[in-house]
Amino acid sequence: MSDGPSQGYEAERNRKAVEDYLRAIEVYIRRPDNAGLFFAVDTGVKAGIKSRTEVREFLGRLREGDRLEWAKLFYRALNSARLKNLKEISPFADKMLIINRYGEQRVIGFDVSAPPMSSKVFVLPMPSSVEIFNIE
Repeated sequence: MSDGPSQGYEAERNRKAVEDYLRAIEVYIRRPDNAGLFFAVDTGVKAGIKSRTEVREFLGRLREGDRLEWAKLFYRALNSARLKNLKEISPFADKMLIINRYGEQRVIGFDVSAPPMSSKVFVLPMPSSVEIFNIE
């Protein structure tokens, strides 16, 4: 059984590892090169996100514009300061996002409230239809 300070340290270390991974993804997508790919893969593995092969494949799908993979990334980045930067380089750059994670919610693009619901990412092109990605 661990004590409170140890758990706090571990949570902060994990949060920082995920932030580093999100930053590495942003850098790689903006400027794809081997150094950026290595950095993103390395930080993803250190963050315990995926294996090296899985990170490489994931980055490839992001670069190809795979909308479901981008929705999954937004979901993971819900509480990250990098979320807006990632949105800017995604296929959803000109869309409003509503991200719900079990009552936690963020709206990116407009200052409106989203209704609480299960884990979903909504993409709203302005002003027409809605895309919904189930993340569970």
